[in-house]
Amino acid sequence: METWATTVEIVFALNRYKGRFGFNAYEYDRNLQKQTVLSENHYTSAGFDMLDDINQRNEYGHAYPIDRVKGYSVKQLENCLIGAKSWWQWRDNIKRKYNNPTEKYLDELFNNWPN
Repeated sequence: METWATTVEIVFALNRYKGRFGFNAYEYDRNLQKQTVLSENHYTSAGFDMLDDINQRNEYGHAYPIDRVKGYSVKQLENCLIGAKSWWQWRDNIKRKYNNPTEKYLDELFNNWPN
């Protein structure tokens, strides 16, 4: 899956245009937040979903991922890639390495995309 690459792409684009150049209204059009679950299962919003505080299911409707996870950092997600050979191992590393109040929803988030 390309979720990690997509996550880095989104974070860099937002940091560049919102953070560095101060374009506060900038919206990265490829941030996958407006992508339904069934439209794609390789380039998912899951990585960015663990960073942001938007639940697409509540915002856009039933066809979108349920995302009650938030508050992880990019560095935490990157650290959890070490030793992970699958989508599920990445998730398990996140759960094992970090305490986050929304951790109880990680399974729910990852289950949005069938492998």
